[in-house]
Amino acid sequence: MKVLAQYLCSVLLIVCFIALTACTRAQPTLPKADTEIGITILDTSVGDADWSRDGKTIAYAKRATDGYFDIWASKPDGGDKRCLTCGKNFSRRHRGSVTQHPAGNYIVFTTENEDVRGQEAEARAHPGIGMNTNLWAVRSDGSQAWKLTDLPTDYRAPRGMIHPQFSRDGRRLVWTEALGKYSLARELAWGEWTLALADFQVVNGAPVLKNIRRFQPGEQHAFYETHDWLPDDGAILFSGNLKRGQPVNADDIYEYAIATERLTQLTNTFEDWDEHAHYSPDGKMIAWMSGADLHVEFPEVRRLEWQKYVKTELWLMDRDGSNQRRVTFFNKPGHRDYEWFQKNVYKTDRVVVSDSAFSPDGKKLVVTLAYEGPASAQYGNVRSVLVVVDLEKRASDH
Repeated sequence: MKVLAQYLCSVLLIVCFIALTACTRAQPTLPKADTEIGITILDTSVGDADWSRDGKTIAYAKRATDGYFDIWASKPDGGDKRCLTCGKNFSRRHRGSVTQHPAGNYIVFTTENEDVRGQEAEARAHPGIGMNTNLWAVRSDGSQAWKLTDLPTDYRAPRGMIHPQFSRDGRRLVWTEALGKYSLARELAWGEWTLALADFQVVNGAPVLKNIRRFQPGEQHAFYETHDWLPDDGAILFSGNLKRGQPVNADDIYEYAIATERLTQLTNTFEDWDEHAHYSPDGKMIAWMSGADLHVEFPEVRRLEWQKYVKTELWLMDRDGSNQRRVTFFNKPGHRDYEWFQKNVYKTDRVVVSDSAFSPDGKKLVVTLAYEGPASAQYGNVRSVLVVVDLEKRASDH
């Protein structure tokens, strides 16, 4: 019996060692750079991201093992990773849609309401979906936080916020807000939204929003999503299905001049998903994600059904919408981008180039790559990695 016990113990140790080794191998050392292809993996299980104006910090949403997203920050090389909302009297709620103040002292983001309950409601509070959320601000070191808006929780007609963006001078904040108005029409599958603009001020040491105004450009007031400010703060970039009858899975990119209310359409397909547009630091170029050339069909888009079908790539265009060109090919079998993703991230047939942000010199983009991964009760089948794309390297290779 003693010999048998020793044998079983040895077998158990070997099994544990193999399991530990497998887990270790499954988690690559990060950051992981591929200089040939011009892509560096910084982190995993992430949401949207923002690159600070001084170039020293990337702030982003990251999902913890309990399923909730927190606000994290790191150096652009992936070093000095730190969670800004873990513990410190923050309850376990979803946080994301980050934007960094140009002075580097505050980060504004969305936070799920404290009283949200239920698996479906939790999923719809994810960063970028934003139901039953409000805007918050936190010091860049995570030491203190303030609630900026106060929308109540509503399960039948939920409201919420997504994608706040600081103006380049830091004096204003623009975001997108769900109004809690819903319809059976496909073009209103995600309800009625509005763009919102406010002055960002610090009063008695606390950030506040003042002079909030809302506007809904276009023929139909369905979905909008704010993305960026022109370097002179005279206009904003946003996406939406503004044409009458245009479905939500066919958003286009628009520029909206604040003072004159002039609306300029930059993409025009009526069928491809265009979103997450950002100006280069000099304002001459725009990076965005698009489903163009991928021929994606959406049998259903209500609630979170669109997540089963969407796939996109990174594109660039001139500010006026001309010279549109595709930068990545993660969804094209046989292409080196596809092979790189299969080898270094996950073997999947569906990749979504999501949110991005330019480095201050305009030579790189930090990009969230979502993909269809293994399904689980806690995470579903959506996974993601945060990468830095070297635009100069990729331009020289194409």
